[in-house]
Amino acid sequence: MDVINFLTGGAGVGGVLLVVLLVLMIAVHGGGGGKGRSGDVNRRIEAGAAALAAGVARYVGGRDLAGVPRSEATWWRAGAPGPDDRRTETPVTALGAPAADRPVEKERRGPLRVVGGGLAGLGRCLRVWHRWPRAARSAVRLAPLPVAWGLWRAPDAAAVVLVVLAVLAVAAALSGPSGLRWWTVTPVWSDGQVYGPGIWEAVRQVLRLEETELRARWLAVPDDLADGAARIVLRLPVRWVGGPEGVAAIERIIDARAPGEWDAKWVRTDREHYVQWTRKPAPKKRPVLPDFVPWKPSGDPYTLFFGKSIEADEIVDAIIRTETATPHWGVAGDTGSGKSTVLYMPVVHGRQNGELIDILDTKRNSLRQAEGASGVRIHKTVPECIAAFGEFLVSMMAAEAAMEKGADPALKTKLIPRTLVIDELPTLFKLAYCWWRYGLKGKVRRLSLTGSESFSFRGGRRTIGS
Repeated sequence: MDVINFLTGGAGVGGVLLVVLLVLMIAVHGGGGGKGRSGDVNRRIEAGAAALAAGVARYVGGRDLAGVPRSEATWWRAGAPGPDDRRTETPVTALGAPAADRPVEKERRGPLRVVGGGLAGLGRCLRVWHRWPRAARSAVRLAPLPVAWGLWRAPDAAAVVLVVLAVLAVAAALSGPSGLRWWTVTPVWSDGQVYGPGIWEAVRQVLRLEETELRARWLAVPDDLADGAARIVLRLPVRWVGGPEGVAAIERIIDARAPGEWDAKWVRTDREHYVQWTRKPAPKKRPVLPDFVPWKPSGDPYTLFFGKSIEADEIVDAIIRTETATPHWGVAGDTGSGKSTVLYMPVVHGRQNGELIDILDTKRNSLRQAEGASGVRIHKTVPECIAAFGEFLVSMMAAEAAMEKGADPALKTKLIPRTLVIDELPTLFKLAYCWWRYGLKGKVRRLSLTGSESFSFRGGRRTIGS
């Protein structure tokens, strides 16, 4: 009682307050919840007391008294304007226009403009009261109580404090963004504030929710949509049927109004129905093959280092293994893709392993850098190519005979590894056919080869004879 009398200035005000509280308690509980008029009065009193308590709590807590938030203000952070806030709208003529064509606020000069701009800025600050942090609104709402008490109990000190506060407010307004621009406040525009209202207005219509429904209950849009762990969560009404069309409509809204790519997961079988979107994982960056790869000898005549290739998003050595019964490999590609250049690889690899190289080059200049190299023969004319091809076949048959079971072991020691490189095999076939049909006119022609072997054409069939 003494504390109440001190705060209220005495005069028995504390006793009066206690009497009022007792009367209210008797009015609420005195009827005993009876029937008739007294029961209705009790219910009205209880409802009124609950509404009064809720209103006082919202007033003290800095919340909107109507119960419907007009911004996204929290206790410490100012709220962004809603989508229907016309004061913050960009003029429709400026939407999408280049920055140079947008209207620019004129530079304020002179004391009159500074004062006018400062007062106008102060007025704008008061007009966006609903976007103030709730702590600031709560402080302003509760300020009249200590101010009134101070003017009552200590009027001189309270007057000085009010004058100082007023001077500080005017100084802040004059030096702020609308005045001298000595300081500015950078608004915090999170992704939730930018994209949340648009997404909510669209999905609310699909879900057939009332306009009075709060977005915070149904939709959660993170502040940073670029975060890899970001999630967009939408609660689904149990009564919403959805169907393929509804599901597709919801997903189209997210695809159109949320930046980035998202994967949707629908949950309709749990106690609560919802759908959540998570960011699609960024595609793994595919490695880029180098433009130049140094030659690397393999040390194995049947293993050829071909360069570098990509396997499972990794750069690995490209290896060609030719240890088979009939070792061979081919190179395919468009004109000018580098097939002839690739054929240098078996030439270099074969010579490093002591092989003799025969090159059938009907284009006559494809492998010119190999000309004159030790152990390398290049055949350019059709007769030379056919003779070299026949010689290689005979040598291959001799090698097969030396490797047979029961063959003379001394023959194996006389085998010399050989590699035949044919540039443009289809061209060789065509030229050989033309040479046989028009050059030889279908006649039997015997070509002299090394040793006692010969290679003949008989009626278009190739035979080997001794």
